[in-house]
Amino acid sequence: MRIATILVLAAGLAGCAAPGAVQRIAVDYNTAVAGMTNEVTLLNILRAKEGMPMHFTSFGRLTGSLIVTAGTSQNFQDRDDTVTDTDATATTVAPAGVTTLRTVTQQILSGGNVFTPQVTGQIQTGPSFDITVHDTQKFYQGILAPIPFRTVENFMDQGFDNELLMRLVIDRIEVRMAADGPGDLKKDQLITTLRNAPFGPEAKVFADEVACWEMRGERIAGTQYPLMPVSRLTAGGSVPIRLEDLPLLNGSTLALSEALSAQPNEDVDVMVNRLGPADRGARLSPRAGECRHVLSLLAGDGAQGPTRRPGQLPDSPPANPTYLGGGKVAISVDGQVHIVDAKLHITFRSTESVYRHVGAYLYAAEDKADETWLVGGKPLFSIVPAHGGGVASASLLGRRWEIDNNHRRRNMMVISLLQQLVNLHKESADRPATQAVQIIP
Repeated sequence: MRIATILVLAAGLAGCAAPGAVQRIAVDYNTAVAGMTNEVTLLNILRAKEGMPMHFTSFGRLTGSLIVTAGTSQNFQDRDDTVTDTDATATTVAPAGVTTLRTVTQQILSGGNVFTPQVTGQIQTGPSFDITVHDTQKFYQGILAPIPFRTVENFMDQGFDNELLMRLVIDRIEVRMAADGPGDLKKDQLITTLRNAPFGPEAKVFADEVACWEMRGERIAGTQYPLMPVSRLTAGGSVPIRLEDLPLLNGSTLALSEALSAQPNEDVDVMVNRLGPADRGARLSPRAGECRHVLSLLAGDGAQGPTRRPGQLPDSPPANPTYLGGGKVAISVDGQVHIVDAKLHITFRSTESVYRHVGAYLYAAEDKADETWLVGGKPLFSIVPAHGGGVASASLLGRRWEIDNNHRRRNMMVISLLQQLVNLHKESADRPATQAVQIIP
């Protein structure tokens, strides 16, 4: 009965140990993957800082074996009661005579059964993993292609800081004339380009602009391709569209370039256009309240610059065109300020370019802090010499760095964005076709 009880106990111990061991091992593996991924991401940022080539690796497969063993042993001794009799006689001779002393004793040792059980258990794990090197053509086609706006919009939906996101993923914003303007300005003529440099005067202009605006996504209609004048339909005759196809003029497949007038002879000026597929576009909307001019890293964390209103009209002819919102731009022509209609086009960086941008920012932060600009009163990304307290750390060129814990949340948001961008392109086979996204006025 006792042996059976021990066997049941051993089996129970083994069964209880297995789920806990599996949970602990799974969590440990997850922690190991997170640490490895964070270190590789930071390492590539450091490589970009030094102008070195980047290399991307990841766990392709991580499996673990779990062996749980249990055993029992017992030592049993069965003893009877033992009786021991002792009879001793002692004689002493003295002047007074002879003295004899006899001692009789009986000792009983009670028998006792000795039962010594032993329960043993052992847990063995054997992890195996594959490291994948991402160096294929389709991978680099992905990370060297501009980031699609739908991906950027997904980051906005995740709650990434809007100003930080624009400072990371936007390469440049081009401002072009929407129609002929004053002087020699013609439609589609480039007025100015806001370049998102990592440091320097261009970086200051761009940072000041995006500090006043928020980027939002909206559905935009597809491009319209002229098909024929509507007079071809109203006048009858041979036309490249059948009457049963007229319901297509509901705006989803075909559309009119403008409303029809009451005069049929004017139908020749109205075109039937075929619509391309709808897409997502970006809108720059003024921030609520006032915004601030950005300051350099030398100003210190949380420093606040002078305030201004988004789209504020300059008091004097501006040296550079000023975007006022709503598709309006203030420009100086012959010493006078003119408000003209403009089109804005935004070009996004590639994934590798975002790495390079962050690396160049860190490089400039060491020697050109006065030309490297804060984002919302904090550095775009910051690192410090490693002392063992950072969430992520990496070594390069004999030095070990870790993210600055003073801005841990900001830094980990940047690392998270970079990791997601890389993961999106690990199996990318085609280069996204969209090179630029038109900003809705």
